[in-house]
Amino acid sequence: MLHAIAFIVARSGQREALIKELEAYIPQVKAQPGCHECVILVDSNEMGGPQAPMAADRFAIWQKWDNIDALRSHMASPVLRDFFIRHRDSIANRMLQVMSEVTP
Repeated sequence: MLHAIAFIVARSGQREALIKELEAYIPQVKAQPGCHECVILVDSNEMGGPQAPMAADRFAIWQKWDNIDALRSHMASPVLRDFFIRHRDSIANRMLQVMSEVTP
């Protein structure tokens, strides 16, 4: 299994509207072959102490995929491309981390 974590920085004042748009997009991602999970994550601020706070305009999207081919197919999909084209003026920056599970 692969885990993809996309960190998104919205332009000032755009985070909530962008998250609302993403909520409608999530079912389309989950319907893609090989996708097990896709959730939007925001800073909970509940841990305190050791928790590093996220910037006010930042959030993350966590996805779980069968394999790299499924993730690559998603990355090349019209659904993803169209989303980023439609919302390019709302996104200041984005970063993707792809990680594999460590299993004994």
